Amino acid sequence: MPGKIFISYRRADSQWAAARLYDALSAAFPAERIFMDVEQIAPGQDFVEVLERQVGACDVFLALIGPEWLSLQSEAGARRIEETQDFVRIEIASALVKPDTVVIPVLLDGAKPPAPAELPDDLKPLARRHFARLTHEGYRQEVGKLIDAIRDALGAGAAARAAPAKRRRSLRRPALLGLGALVLVGCAAFAFERLTRPADPAGTPDLASFQECPECPEMAAIPAGSFLMGSPETEPDRLDQEGPQRQVTVPRFALAKTETTWEAYAACAEAGACAPLRDDGLPKDGMPAAGPSWEDAQAFVAWVNAQVPGEPYRLPTEAEWEYAARGGTATPYYWGGRWDYDRANLGREICCIGHAEGADEWEGVAPVGRFPPNPFGLHDMAGNLAEWVEDVYRDDVENNPTDGSARRWESDDPMARRHVLKGGSFSDRPWMARPAARYSNDRDWRAKEYGFRLARDMRPR
Repeated sequence: MPGKIFISYRRADSQWAAARLYDALSAAFPAERIFMDVEQIAPGQDFVEVLERQVGACDVFLALIGPEWLSLQSEAGARRIEETQDFVRIEIASALVKPDTVVIPVLLDGAKPPAPAELPDDLKPLARRHFARLTHEGYRQEVGKLIDAIRDALGAGAAARAAPAKRRRSLRRPALLGLGALVLVGCAAFAFERLTRPADPAGTPDLASFQECPECPEMAAIPAGSFLMGSPETEPDRLDQEGPQRQVTVPRFALAKTETTWEAYAACAEAGACAPLRDDGLPKDGMPAAGPSWEDAQAFVAWVNAQVPGEPYRLPTEAEWEYAARGGTATPYYWGGRWDYDRANLGREICCIGHAEGADEWEGVAPVGRFPPNPFGLHDMAGNLAEWVEDVYRDDVENNPTDGSARRWESDDPMARRHVLKGGSFSDRPWMARPAARYSNDRDWRAKEYGFRLARDMRPR
């Protein structure tokens, strides 16, 4: 099927979706038929000429619209979309005037369709196009629907370009027979998929724990609730970035009972879906996967989601993580007001030195699940490995979401590459194991003190 696909996006608003969508489309269509704007413009070429030429050659134009697509401003303080030399505006305006190009606006996450009054004149027709959606939570199913729509559009374009067919005898009866056969095959495939699909844990309200697939971790169902996130000013060893406290409501979700194990991560690496971690040569039986970056954790999430329908697995948000770590308590640690080496694998009071005392017999990382679980049945939510969460890091926590969701990438600021780590590690000062404590690092940074665990949405698919 002939035809080309053009992906238009803003780096500061929709880069995650553009890269992920490009990979999905490359698996469904020949890569040479997909153009992702500036990524494929050679040095020395005229920027505007290349864009206009590529848009002119495309049959399907995808305009990725994130939450800040309309509001992003230039250094001069004007909205980028209002500037005549803005490359996104050039791309979309060029596509809209082509009668044989199908323009599909794609709303990302919480983005809303732009109203005609919000757009410059040459982009107003965009507001009349039917929108597709892509979200982190439903991406796997949503991208499949989008690919189907692209195939239909490419097929319609090919038919329109084809020469008129010669008159021939009626094929109505064979066509009906073929259609009936396709319906039967489709019904059989649908029935097989439904019969073999694993049961959805989200459909069992009183579920306590579950393991959905061999590659999936054992999960604890966390009840919905509200809590005071952060720490009061009177809490010993409190850090400024932990407050002020704010009331947060967390929907029901599930969280892995332990940190992701070395064995599970190694299976992902063996499958080619995860980058291998540095191996120190020590035994790995029962050990957590120590050393991944935030990006490594996201690759593992994608690998697990390939085993189940609906992409329900992800990293927990910072609010979910802290709510789960507290286990319904409001003390500095879930067990009380003072750190305890019998409760967690903690470091010394001197920075960056492991410690062995009492039940904490490990100066380095400990096997998962060796310390008592918290009231929600979760192990090592204090100490052992500092755990990556979904959120970008900001000091102004009073502006973080209060509905349990993650704080997302907001701008081109270098800090937008930093993500939150929670729980402290075997070498952090022991008070960093408090649920309220938080620090950050770059999304591609690896360290032997870092790990992660998976969360799962508990909305029935």
